[in-house]
Amino acid sequence: MVALVFAKWHVVKQLYGTSEARGTVLNRTARDFFALCQHAFVSDILMSAGRLLDPPSTGGKSNLSLARLADAVAECGAQDLATSLNAVLSETREREASAREHRNRRLAHNDLATVLNAGSNPLPPVTVSDIDELLTLLANFLNAIDYHYCENTTFFDSPIQNGDGDTLAGWLRDGVRFREQEMNRKRTLAGLPEVPSSLPPEA
Repeated sequence: MVALVFAKWHVVKQLYGTSEARGTVLNRTARDFFALCQHAFVSDILMSAGRLLDPPSTGGKSNLSLARLADAVAECGAQDLATSLNAVLSETREREASAREHRNRRLAHNDLATVLNAGSNPLPPVTVSDIDELLTLLANFLNAIDYHYCENTTFFDSPIQNGDGDTLAGWLRDGVRFREQEMNRKRTLAGLPEVPSSLPPEA
């Protein structure tokens, strides 16, 4: 689950956080579609992180959460590891506080005052660095367990994807340039001057 969250965040940063030139490509091809994708991706990431940081159980039902993993480690007798995990968990929850506000008031529920922007308690901002740090803490938690029992760690922030945001952006860029070249070919045949490309050179 953590690996999937990292994979989604990796794509989000590739598509929306790389450069203004990439934003130009997205806007030229399917602006509204990519705006909806960005909203869906970020909302899903915030929801997924919140679920990972849920308590071991809610309403009498067990949750597959990091807190349950920490409890299981303690039950197995690895008290030092459990103490370390709970410290990371506490720091992670502090980092996730702003994201949880969005989850509780905007994503999981439609808080009326928030929707109408009528309250005196606006939603806090959630920045790229906030999510980066939150996901790093989630990875640290799992890697502490992995290293303790298997002497191994996982590079969650370097997902291997068979086609990612960079791949998609490249195809979109090539498509826009091909259409521009075709348009200029037709203009040349018609005796009209070529139109300069609308894409930045680095796009």
